[in-house]
Amino acid sequence: MTHDPRPIAPMNPEGLDDIAKALLEAYTPKTITPADIPNPESYLILEGKQYGTYSYPDLLVSMHRLGFTDEAGRVAQKLGLSVQNTAQEQNGVHYIGNVQHKQAIDLVKGLNFIPLTPRLYVDFLKEVSSGIDGMAVYDGLGNQIPIEKLLALWNEIAEVRSPYRGEWLDASFSRNGSGLQIVYHQILPDGSLKEVTAPLENCLMKDKQPGIDLHDWLNRANTQGLPPGDVKHGELDYWYPISEKVAGFGADSDEAVLCCFEDPGYSNASLGVRAAKIKA
Repeated sequence: MTHDPRPIAPMNPEGLDDIAKALLEAYTPKTITPADIPNPESYLILEGKQYGTYSYPDLLVSMHRLGFTDEAGRVAQKLGLSVQNTAQEQNGVHYIGNVQHKQAIDLVKGLNFIPLTPRLYVDFLKEVSSGIDGMAVYDGLGNQIPIEKLLALWNEIAEVRSPYRGEWLDASFSRNGSGLQIVYHQILPDGSLKEVTAPLENCLMKDKQPGIDLHDWLNRANTQGLPPGDVKHGELDYWYPISEKVAGFGADSDEAVLCCFEDPGYSNASLGVRAAKIKA
């Protein structure tokens, strides 16, 4: 074997500073400014992304479903609702249930938070999954979230076990001529929310029980967060979009399910909603 005498960097000093800077950026951990919200350690940082015309900024996504606070009570009263904690997660954190789809979305918006669209939910679950696999995932204080905490979060959402747990997603479906359309909220550059109606993209349009592969859905979801028509077979039940229905995700002792034809007027003590906030 002969030794290659060629240098790994140019002998000419020009450009060395740029190379050194690039190497430092590649191996220096990111500095994360703590979030300016109550209990930032209970939020997960989700970096902004763009999918065609749909995009969102860096977000803080709650690791718990929305719980009752005095402010939630005041907002609910303005909306003509009476809310309280009606269920609890396995870690003992209580959350609001017994709210219909529109009530849940309006409550989140009234608190100046952001409801999770299916696309946001997919990216949130992907972030949790990547953290379980060893990638660095950070909370709102800038601390890396321990794998054990992420695994508990994942199991709270998707583990097939009792009791039932579920959450509404920010998506409803309606018919437009011969096709379907999806309605959700887009985050505008100034941080406000705008209701958007768009044609439903190509996605799996038949029920699968059982089901679809959860990770294949997460990795290949369309820009609206729904599984492709050729999604792999798996254990996650899937109920395809139907006009005048809404989206949610839930799990119990029989199944975990991505449901896109839930009755918008349905409510359940253990069916809550998750919220996000733009990261300052």
